[in-house]
Amino acid sequence: MGDNTTAPLVLGAVALVLPAEDGRWRTRNTVLTGVLLGMAVAFKLTNAIYAVALGLAVLAVPRPWSQRLRSGLCLALAALTVFAVLAGPHTVPAVEHVRQSAVPAVQRVVP
Repeated sequence: MGDNTTAPLVLGAVALVLPAEDGRWRTRNTVLTGVLLGMAVAFKLTNAIYAVALGLAVLAVPRPWSQRLRSGLCLALAALTVFAVLAGPHTVPAVEHVRQSAVPAVQRVVP
């Protein structure tokens, strides 16, 4: 479901999340992975499946749980922040203009 404009962002994120040559995970690379995934999802929402998959892959690495959770949290926070910054200014006015929730099921609970 990706296309040529956002595929390099997803592939770059996959390349960055791999461990370094010494086998250690770098927090900087994990945050940059989140930034690239956040950009990819903000530009094309169908890339969200790749972001979820890469987040689960980070949690499945054979490392102690503390390192896995830290890496997953860094990735998720970076991706969500970049997504909010890039897609927020467009999404909020669009939802207000249409006067519908972005997720119709939520509209029943929160008017």
